[in-house]
Amino acid sequence: MSSSLTSEQWEWLEKKYGKLLHHIAYRIGGDKITNDHDDSYQELSIAILDTVAMFDKTSKDTFDEYKTTIGFDKYIKTVLWNRKNNLGGKIVKVKRTSSRLKQK
Repeated sequence: MSSSLTSEQWEWLEKKYGKLLHHIAYRIGGDKITNDHDDSYQELSIAILDTVAMFDKTSKDTFDEYKTTIGFDKYIKTVLWNRKNNLGGKIVKVKRTSSRLKQK
């Protein structure tokens, strides 16, 4: 049970969750200077890597055994949406602060 993924394992994750990653990355929003699609996609990819590392530490199964379980699928989707909400919240706070400065 290693916490590093092989290229085949990462390709499997991208094939299974790639569309969801792009969908969430587009929904994060913000302006293109502070946070573009590629930055958001990268943040979400890191979230997937962190999730797999956590599962490797806590699961008795190998990646190939737990990757198709319902628990892993639900957990990884929850992590991705939570990361979206955290990133989006930071962008909105910065936007609101800068717009208040312009009004004064």
